[in-house]
Amino acid sequence: MTKDADKMLCCLYKEYLNRIKIGNSKTSSRDFTAEYIKSDEVLSTWHPDDVCATRNELKHIGYLTVNIIGNFKLTDEAITYMENRFKNNLKELTDFISKLV
Repeated sequence: MTKDADKMLCCLYKEYLNRIKIGNSKTSSRDFTAEYIKSDEVLSTWHPDDVCATRNELKHIGYLTVNIIGNFKLTDEAITYMENRFKNNLKELTDFISKLV
């Protein structure tokens, strides 16, 4: 996985955890619209072509499903990978992302 793909996955997983924290279901929290990227503090600074290429990389790895209009969803594999990677969830993940920026 490239560093950009790692960064995007971390940002998406952080949003997933935040959504659950405020009371959304796990199922709905894994869904993202194509427009979400524009609202993310880190990803909104990326060139749209880079966003698309990185999203496709994560799709190829099996960490995202992407539909025809560009909306995407974190897969069970992505969530499992991130749960095992960041045992303390949000705090550890936020610290990691802040070091990437």
